[in-house]
Amino acid sequence: MDQRQLWQELRREIEKHVARVDRSNIKHLAVNLLQLNCVRGRGLLARAILANVLNEPDKHAVYALLVCVLNSKLPQIGEVVGARTVVLWKQLYMKNDSTKIFRVMLFLCELVKQRVMEDVVVLQILQVLLEESVTDDSIHLASYALESMTPYLETHSKASANLLYDQLRLMLQEGNLKDKPRSDIQYLLEYRRRRHRYVVEPELDLIDEAEKTPHYIDLVDLQDTATKLNYFAEDPEFDVTEGTYAEFRRQIFEEDLTKEEPQEKDEQPQIIKDMTDQALVQYQKTIYLTVMSSMSADEAVHKLLRVRQKQKLEQGVLVDMIIKCCAQEKTYSKYFGVIGEKMSGMSDSWNKTFTEQYQQKYDNCYQYEGSQLRNMGKFFGHLIASDSLRPQDTLGYVELTEAATNSASRVFIKFLFQELVEEMGVNEVKRMIQDPEVKPALRGMFPVVDIDSNDSGHIMFSINYFTAIGLGVLTEEMRLVLKNLPEARGRLRSNSASSYSSSASYSRSELYSRSPSRSPSRSPSRTPSRSGSRSPLR
Repeated sequence: MDQRQLWQELRREIEKHVARVDRSNIKHLAVNLLQLNCVRGRGLLARAILANVLNEPDKHAVYALLVCVLNSKLPQIGEVVGARTVVLWKQLYMKNDSTKIFRVMLFLCELVKQRVMEDVVVLQILQVLLEESVTDDSIHLASYALESMTPYLETHSKASANLLYDQLRLMLQEGNLKDKPRSDIQYLLEYRRRRHRYVVEPELDLIDEAEKTPHYIDLVDLQDTATKLNYFAEDPEFDVTEGTYAEFRRQIFEEDLTKEEPQEKDEQPQIIKDMTDQALVQYQKTIYLTVMSSMSADEAVHKLLRVRQKQKLEQGVLVDMIIKCCAQEKTYSKYFGVIGEKMSGMSDSWNKTFTEQYQQKYDNCYQYEGSQLRNMGKFFGHLIASDSLRPQDTLGYVELTEAATNSASRVFIKFLFQELVEEMGVNEVKRMIQDPEVKPALRGMFPVVDIDSNDSGHIMFSINYFTAIGLGVLTEEMRLVLKNLPEARGRLRSNSASSYSSSASYSRSELYSRSPSRSPSRSPSRTPSRSGSRSPLR
């Protein structure tokens, strides 16, 4: 057969397999589709899937899963389907075709939940429906989409869900709605209060999260739908193309990992070599100009995500650049803290990235100057104060001892806690560190649980440190723990104290007596012994 006949046969096979797909046979039909040349026929495949989505409204989740399976092997398919779906939604929205637009909207939501697309495009659509052109129909359409997306957004992008529901609540309070949109909004608010957990049905969860490749599609951008792929075109290198796909198909089904591992090792140095210092400087310049040219934090986050998509930057690289831009400022600007707060709240992966950056920056504190430590400490202090980062993962990472810290890390912790106290208040910070769920994780910084005879020096060093930076009120519980240590431990410390000179004992006793929470009932004989076993903070 010539190429045209093969093309027609490919089209018939793709349409036949797509029309037969359902929950029970999706694995089998996905394998059959991959047996065909889906790279050459990806335009036909996207057209067949969208045609069936419009004709069979109850199977949008199944078709989204089919796209997810194919996208895990051939990302070109997910890109074409996502772009065409967004363009189709725009066309139906302009035509005000209420029947078909509901089906396309639900299919878009399923593509996002299957991680074929980023959730940005759905959030942009909801913004258009609820803010820019609000009608009874737009509220009704948004309510359908939000009912499908709320459990997903609550898990992966809680900040976005809060913004959307705040907008709905404001519309309801204004009292200008008719009965139908008012009932839709009230139903959504009640639906959210039930706190439905996001759980993927087992039969729709066929691909591991690591194998999924989500595509970034912006509603504002002009999408490339690759319409020419719908029509036959003569390929002068047809045999080469078919041979290449046959080799790719063999690798998929045989899963020859022994041949793929050496290739990955060979490619790894090439990727590192391509990342030159000049490229990093250019990326940092782009990020800095993007942040400083934005009028608000929301605008900056949106632009940064677009830059990341175009430059193919990893999350860790982008977050590292934002922190470095903040560190280079002469004084700390809370503008950077708000940007970090919004980005860390977008999903669990972004939150994990910010936590990893905190731990990395703390480990490398010695590489930064004083002003940089101040800005970074206040930056992360804002994220903790705003509940963007968990204290267990950040403050719990620090072990506040003389051996485990250096002067730079102590300066970093000082400014971090100063920002916490400035934003939360010292009483709220005290309640946070004494929370029963948080307290065990903060043992390295506030050792008050699981204490033994070897922790006395640790406790006294922590007391000295927080007293020296003006936060002695946070040490009251540690002082009580130190006071109530068993007598055997006290005699051990007294014996160790006798080896010091009288002048050293006097100076340390004087430093300890400055603490506001020292009990007046303590006997004089134990004062120098408890002070002498402790190294004063310098």
